[in-house]
Amino acid sequence: MLQVLKLRGTPHEVGFQHGKKITELLRGFFSLCYRSVQEISEDKRLNTLRNVEEGLLVYYPEAIEEMRGIAEASGLSYEDVLLMNFTSEVRTIAAQGCTAFSALNQATKTGDPITGKTRDMASQVYYPFQVAMNISIRGKMQVFLAEAFSGMIVTGCGMNDHGLSINLNIIVKITDSDDTVGVQRAFLARKVLEECSNVDEAIELFTETDLAYQGANFMVCDAEGSSAIIEKSHHHQAVIFPENGILAMANHFEDKKMKQYEEFRVKNSPVRLQRMKEMLLAELGKIDLSTSKRFLKDHKKGNELSICRHVLAGVNTVSAYLLEPRTRTIYVADGHPCSQRFRKYEPFGR
Repeated sequence: MLQVLKLRGTPHEVGFQHGKKITELLRGFFSLCYRSVQEISEDKRLNTLRNVEEGLLVYYPEAIEEMRGIAEASGLSYEDVLLMNFTSEVRTIAAQGCTAFSALNQATKTGDPITGKTRDMASQVYYPFQVAMNISIRGKMQVFLAEAFSGMIVTGCGMNDHGLSINLNIIVKITDSDDTVGVQRAFLARKVLEECSNVDEAIELFTETDLAYQGANFMVCDAEGSSAIIEKSHHHQAVIFPENGILAMANHFEDKKMKQYEEFRVKNSPVRLQRMKEMLLAELGKIDLSTSKRFLKDHKKGNELSICRHVLAGVNTVSAYLLEPRTRTIYVADGHPCSQRFRKYEPFGR
């Protein structure tokens, strides 16, 4: 069962509680991250960390205080915690394969929106370090980070107490990345959850923030039944709105303008996207929790191309998430969704 950390207070206090509650787990995760970057020169590692830290100082200084709190409680250095949170920027992560969807009021059986995603990773060695975090920082919205790792303060899937949810899929390489200051994608996802109450506010925050390093697709959905995909490179973005009350995204840009900034495309991404769209269209007006679970369990295209992926040497689905913004309810399958039960979480009460 996924461990949920309940964290309260100032950014530093939240970080300190994080580091204190799972000291050994996050130290183990740091060792894994440290080993994974040993082929990278120390100069390159330090330069990357300085650049990402500069982006946080400009856009999200509270995150630095939170990481300092983790360091203080765990006995790791601040630089160690920074490396844990930015390992993928230091070593440029391998191709990932997450697939996400939103079904809005007119597309669902109850008239309530539902959204979800799979989490696919190139290495399962990280899997034992997965956690979730229920965070309340003074002056910020309460957030539930469903997709997180021990020692990391960011998310690829989560919801806040206003019912705004976010799903994040990585775009591995973009052509307009440079040394301009920006925010790493998962930090931006958390910032959106802490500061925005609906889709319109989220789009505004995305628009005014440059993205650092890799590109990303962000899917936001709110309690009123609005949703959008924000395709974002370093300096450019496009917003895609629903058709027929549905949205789907994978690991490539769909907007014509954005495609020119995509340097590398995950080969199976268009296949997974098309399959998700087919399933959504086939169930229009009938989509509910049960249907949505079936979407994330799908194997029709085979192990390499399916939504729920089983590959002996390659990208595998390690978890899946469903979020109901109106009721502020999250369901998490900790492992392959085809074989693991979706556990229900109500982090904001009823």
